[in-house]
Amino acid sequence: LKATGLGHLAYISVNGAIGFEGGEQFHHAEFPLSIVQDCLEILGQFELSPILYVLNDDHDIVLGQNASTSREHREFLAPYARYQEPTETVIDTPVFSLAVLGFKQDFLQLVADKIRGDLAIDVLISAEPSYGGWAMTISPPGVNKWSGVEAYCQRHNIDSRRVLTVGDGINDLAMHQAAAVSVGVRGGHPDVVGFVDFLVDAPASGGWVGVVDLLDSDQLGSARSQRS
Repeated sequence: LKATGLGHLAYISVNGAIGFEGGEQFHHAEFPLSIVQDCLEILGQFELSPILYVLNDDHDIVLGQNASTSREHREFLAPYARYQEPTETVIDTPVFSLAVLGFKQDFLQLVADKIRGDLAIDVLISAEPSYGGWAMTISPPGVNKWSGVEAYCQRHNIDSRRVLTVGDGINDLAMHQAAAVSVGVRGGHPDVVGFVDFLVDAPASGGWVGVVDLLDSDQLGSARSQRS
């Protein structure tokens, strides 16, 4: 955003763990040290070395020597990455998310079940469109996209009970469930498509225009009343 002159815009990233506006950080939800160390221990039992999402001046990513992702993905991350073993990084660096990419769904499901069972934290598994296979993302306790939305609403004294959300991925589901009105994207994750109040076409097909049309219509009131 800075590189394109849009650094003043508000944004929430890393599945709701970080929020910025006007270059100022307004939201910050990192892993407690003991939790992230327990995550690394469980991942190690499955011979996985996750990508660590951090927030430093010169890098946003930390990769171990045998990071569990594809060569193409590591090359993409290289300009933003520092190289250090995860167990060393977490000791003195805040971590906002863990991820592994490029595995079979049933294998990641085993790992996710172990993490959820032992640590009771949120783990998302989704198809990886850019690099193939499936990806697993682990967030700090209680953190999802809605966490960031609520932080933004509090910053601007906005009633979060009046928020409309738009999203197509499984990581958008918690946000949709909390919103007053939810809008999904046709062709998105089945759980999202099956839950939302409204659907629009994909952005490549001009779908965002459908959001504007929806805002100008009389349909929103009926959706809100059904939720309440």
